[in-house]
Amino acid sequence: MDDLRRTISERGIWISADHYVREADAATLIGHAPKTLANWRSGDGRLPSIKRAGRPIYALATLAEYLEKASK
Repeated sequence: MDDLRRTISERGIWISADHYVREADAATLIGHAPKTLANWRSGDGRLPSIKRAGRPIYALATLAEYLEKASK
């Protein structure tokens, strides 16, 4: 999680007060295309998201968990 926060800070990525990032930023942080996240969202729900103002956003904790699992 600390690595994600550092990357977000270094890249100037927007993060909400409750620690969510936009889809394009989430995709960048985990090394996938935004379209891949959209496909996951409509398919197997591999990376859970919520919608705010009609747009998907992703929790940092969820991204950190995904990256941890992917590195094993």
